[in-house]
This record gives sequence, C-alpha cells and structure tokens, in this order.
Amino acid sequence: YPVDFNGGTVESEFTPYIKPQESGNKTQVSFVSLTNLENTGISITGNALNFSTSEYTLDELK
Repeated sequence: YPVDFNGGTVESEFTPYIKPQESGNKTQVSFVSLTNLENTGISITGNALNFSTSEYTLDELK
C-alpha cells in the first residue's frame, strides 16, 4: 500500500451534518499521533487500525 500522511486538527475532522453523527473515520492506519499545542500527547502504532477523533462524546452526538 502507498503511505500517505494526513495531518490536521480535531476540529477540521468534524462534518456539520444536519443531524450530528460520527464522521471522519480513517482506515488502514499504521500510525496515529494526537498532541496538544505543547506537542504533548500519545502515539499509537499497529497494522490496519481504524480511528476517528471528535470534539464531542458519543452521548453528545445522540
């Protein structure tokens, strides 16, 4: 598989649907790094991971 880099903010992953719902899922991911403005965070590696980020909890999206 070709390797691609997808960088951005949690806010940029949100799609403002009329009815709020989960969105922005990434598939076939081998590396995820989530950091704050001070570059402190968590990195995850694996094979064929799926992940998404959101400013909202699942309960808030219901």
